[in-house]
Order: sequence, then structure tokens, then C-alpha cells
Amino acid sequence: MLIRYSSNPDGKYTRQAYAYTQEEHKINRMAVDSNARHIVEKLQHNGYEAYIVGGAVRDLIVGNVPKDFDIATSATPKKIKNIFPNSRIIGRRFRLVHVCIADKIYEVSTFRSIKEGSVGNQYGKIEEDVHRRDFTCNALYYDPIKELLIDYVDGFIDIKNKNLRAIIPCKVIFLEDPVRLIRAIKYACSTKSKLPFLLRWQIKREAHLLETVSSSRLTEEI
Repeated sequence: MLIRYSSNPDGKYTRQAYAYTQEEHKINRMAVDSNARHIVEKLQHNGYEAYIVGGAVRDLIVGNVPKDFDIATSATPKKIKNIFPNSRIIGRRFRLVHVCIADKIYEVSTFRSIKEGSVGNQYGKIEEDVHRRDFTCNALYYDPIKELLIDYVDGFIDIKNKNLRAIIPCKVIFLEDPVRLIRAIKYACSTKSKLPFLLRWQIKREAHLLETVSSSRLTEEI
């Protein structure tokens, strides 16, 4: 296991994240979509940080077949589009890039800041981006080139221990995005994890928030 450090204003170094090697995380690199690997490699070749993130990493760890491969990077949407001519920037407020390869679409997002909470659209660093993600099992960054799994929030341990744990404070996690109510249950099922009592209680208490969500978003999640 490797460790990522950063320096604080006092000049002291503190641990930020663990970097698990292939022998530890046991993700089969060949199970990663070759086009997703190509996108990560090309972004890195151009000097940017880039990782496969979210559900694909979670599925690779537990042995499920990922449905989609999303990528997070330090490159801004315009820089991403310059690197991949066959791509387009989407979204008016929350801007993403869809890279099209062989009739498949890969979503590439820029690291976001936490200055506006977990739903803001200011660009930031990976250290901030991780704290915008809903649950620890969904906040892992996988580098398929170096075969390293970057973990800032002990998400890898949570998956192994079958523990679903929220990153965003409970008082705002569902208020900011009610769809996370469905995601919590979905992630618990896909990783065979337990929903902690307080999280179950909160899901029940705030289920009415789903009434404000469009049917298209609900259908997409389900």
C-alpha cells in the first residue's frame, strides 16, 4: 500500500489518501473497457490527472460487470474537447464532456470544488472532488494505467466490510439531491452492504422528497 501526503500551512505533511496496488485491490485490468483506458491514458499523456470513477470502480471491486465507465480529470471541458475532437460539451450549468468512441459515449467530468457544497459547479482538485460524492463506495479513483486505486475516504475498506457510509453530512445529503435516496438502496444491494440504522431512518423520514424529482431522473436511476 502506498500513501499520498500533502503539506499543511505549517509545512507539516499529513496523509491524504491510500493508493492500493493491484495485488491489494485485485481489479482485473482487462475487465476495464479499452476505450475508457484509452481516454485516461490520453489525458495523462497530455499532462492531466485522470481516473475511472464511481460505479464502475465499485463494480470492478465486487466482481460485477460495470454498465458505464465514467472518468474524472483535472482538465477543464474545453481542454478535454481539444484532446478528443469527437466529443461535445453538454450542460449549461454543470458542464461535462461526452467523448464518443465506436458508437459508445463516455462521460468525462472535471474535478469539482466543495465551495458551493456538493452540487456546485466550480472546478477544483481531486481532494475536493471526493467530498462531493455521496457514499464512500462511490468515491474511489482507479488509474488503469498504473493500476492504482486511490482512496481518500476508506471506501475500499467499507466495500470489503459491506458497510454503506455517507460522505456528505446527513442533514443535507438528501436535501441537496433526493435521488440519493434511491442510490443508497441501490448501492447497498449491489455491494451486499448493510444500511446503518440512522441512514435507514433518514431515508424513511425524507422519502417524500422524491416527489419533487422528475420522472426521467427517477427512471434513469432505477
